[in-house]
Amino acid sequence: MEISCVVDDIVRNLSLPVGNAGELADSFRTVMAILFGPDYKSETLEFSNDGAVVLVKRCPLPERCMGAKQGDISAFQRCMALTLTTIPHLNKRYSARFVRAMCTGDRQCELKIEGAEPGKDVQEKK
Repeated sequence: MEISCVVDDIVRNLSLPVGNAGELADSFRTVMAILFGPDYKSETLEFSNDGAVVLVKRCPLPERCMGAKQGDISAFQRCMALTLTTIPHLNKRYSARFVRAMCTGDRQCELKIEGAEPGKDVQEKK
């Protein structure tokens, strides 16, 4: 089963909102906590209809990255692929990008969610 299907099922089954950046950020955080378990801690720092910032303070992946041989960031690459595809999958009018990542040595992860097409009305994915 493809991970985007799992994410989609979680969002749909829990009726999580994905209509704007703030809703996407909060729904993304919920999904990640379900997938990664109690070691995943995050918060939405700021949000508006056009953008949101998710700050990840604890995640089980950095330990895996740091425990791997030097230079192996495969766990981060998987997280990045999941994150960067999940946001537009949930709402095609938004994209995500990492500003900071614990797996690459930063103290915390910072994920910016913003409109992929600024100036257009934001609509929820049907």
